[in-house]
Amino acid sequence: MWAAALLRPAAAGVRSLLACVLIVNTIISTTAFLLLPRRLAALINRLAASSPLASQYYSRASGEAAGYDDSVEHQAAAELGAGDGDAAIVAARPAMRLLRRNPWRGSSAEADGGAGTAANTDGDQDDGKDQQHWQALSLQECMRRYGSVPRLRVVIMVAGTRGDVQPAVALGLALQRSGGHCVRLATHEPYRGLVTGAGLEFFPLAGDPRGMMALTVKHKGMLFGDLRDLAWLRIQYREIMDSCWDAATAPSASDGIVSASAVGDVRSEPYTPDLVVATAITYGAVHVAEALGLPMHVISTIPWRPTQDICHPWARGFGDNLAGHCTALAAAALPQPPPTWVKQNAVARAYAQFAAAAVASVNAAACWWSSALLDHMAYLGIADLVIRFRRRLGLPLLSLRNTGFALYTVPTTFTFSKSLVARPRDWGPHVEVSGPLLLPAATGVSGDGDSAYTPPQQLVSFLEQDPARQRTLYIGFGSMTLAEELQLGQAIRNALAARPRVRAVVSAGGWGCLGLSGKREGAPVSGGATAAQQHGRGASGAAAAPAGPTGPLDTPAAMDAQAAPGEVQQPEQQILVVGDVPHDWLFPRVAAVIHHGGVGTTAAGLLAGCPTFVAPSFGDLYFWGELCARAGVGPAPVPIEKLTAQDIGDAIDVLLHSDIARQAAKRAGAQLRQDLGVAAAVTHIYRGLLAEVCV
Repeated sequence: MWAAALLRPAAAGVRSLLACVLIVNTIISTTAFLLLPRRLAALINRLAASSPLASQYYSRASGEAAGYDDSVEHQAAAELGAGDGDAAIVAARPAMRLLRRNPWRGSSAEADGGAGTAANTDGDQDDGKDQQHWQALSLQECMRRYGSVPRLRVVIMVAGTRGDVQPAVALGLALQRSGGHCVRLATHEPYRGLVTGAGLEFFPLAGDPRGMMALTVKHKGMLFGDLRDLAWLRIQYREIMDSCWDAATAPSASDGIVSASAVGDVRSEPYTPDLVVATAITYGAVHVAEALGLPMHVISTIPWRPTQDICHPWARGFGDNLAGHCTALAAAALPQPPPTWVKQNAVARAYAQFAAAAVASVNAAACWWSSALLDHMAYLGIADLVIRFRRRLGLPLLSLRNTGFALYTVPTTFTFSKSLVARPRDWGPHVEVSGPLLLPAATGVSGDGDSAYTPPQQLVSFLEQDPARQRTLYIGFGSMTLAEELQLGQAIRNALAARPRVRAVVSAGGWGCLGLSGKREGAPVSGGATAAQQHGRGASGAAAAPAGPTGPLDTPAAMDAQAAPGEVQQPEQQILVVGDVPHDWLFPRVAAVIHHGGVGTTAAGLLAGCPTFVAPSFGDLYFWGELCARAGVGPAPVPIEKLTAQDIGDAIDVLLHSDIARQAAKRAGAQLRQDLGVAAAVTHIYRGLLAEVCV
């Protein structure tokens, strides 16, 4: 008894101590959660300003720190279509050469003080005249003064889906046209035709985009619970990283297409790029740029950078994003008093203001942490692969590049529109928002490699039956791999069958999946392949996805042969299945669009003034779907795995008959047309590069 009497006070003391530790830890954690984002954002900008990689964007000496000069952007836009220009004018321009420097070493003062070496990338010979005075200018300033920049060798590395590759193709085409630059685009094999059709040099990047997309859809963009899937994905990342080195160094082929045999051919002259451009998820590109001592520029279709204004689109689960969950918890912990109390009581009014400010602070902090935590979690999943790759390249392991912060100080262009998503206030000048990077309509690049798009007569005839654009829809879900593709195709058929006057152009998608929907297993499809054979094509078959119309989905005779008992019969030519058709050609000829929510598809639909309904499957697709709904251009998004014929039918009714949605889409299109897109992206890239001009 006496022992228990002695231990009881001690146990109470331990409990009290633990409670105090827990309270202090909660206070410290909450304070850090709320206060660190602002300080870390300022630290990132200071690191970028002191880095030779991004210091030019912070230079006030060149008058560029406050933002873009619109005249430069418009001049760049004009240059994109100017061709070779007048020979007399070119001859009058001064000699210029790219100022080479290693942006990954030393301080910005050393770099700006002439520590670099000049390279004559225009091919002009100096003829011993280096005694002439050479002035260092940014390429943006060279374009503004002389309408010309030194010619560069640019390698663009893109891992991902067609929605990632197509903006990069548009950027590469703009660089090639505006400055005569030599552009190599390294991406997955299924997109070879898209790249070569634009006249760019193609390099095969490792990785299976179809398989990676299948896993993303399977796990809804969340952390993988299946270790086998995670192991397979890690193998893909390792192979992509390894191929990034070859993409930047392998010799060029004479036909502009680098074959596998050319990689590692020591007899050929190595490729020597002047600039590396890559998407955020092309792991390996930043390490290759550092190893070669080359400047780098990141392009991203989504706001993939810590900011207090936007929650990372991929930080999503259980029906909402991280900021939404944190804000809901904060609002529940600090409930607002009744409005009558706020009006009548000063204490209630002060509490209401405090609660609103606290909830807003929690939302801002959660937005910032969503990107930071997601980046670091992604890094930890492949940290050993990154360490292996950096050792192979001879790079130091103790480095900012060997963390989740690897890209935070790298100049970046986000390719969404500021009219739809405001540029965050806490991003530094080295980060810019350009607007969508769209292929020019005249290019019309399609998957089969055609350099100019000519619409097939079957598609033209189908669209001409609705010249007023009142009852024809576009329905497509990009290159998404859908486990329920047959059910989705049947839902589309049934929704349209209940509306006989409504017609639809249905995209087969990047993999040709949706084009099979509504056909029974083994039924013939375009090209004579069976549905079973098409399903088994994998990534290699994706490159052979049909371009142009594949024909009407059903004729009355085919309907009788394929329809199951009780299945709704479909009128002839109510649906036309197509392959690869440029959105900027097709969307102005339809009344509304229904799609997966990819950033490029969303921008193309709004540019055409089309009311929009989004059926997202994961990540940033929800972000764009919710944005469209907030803009009033269409109904709220419905997850694709929950999409039914009733949902599609209700969306069609709103899209075709709502004046509010139609007017909102026209306003959004007018705002998007103010974006310069590729011209702004090219200008932002030029702004970070230096040239020496003979004056």
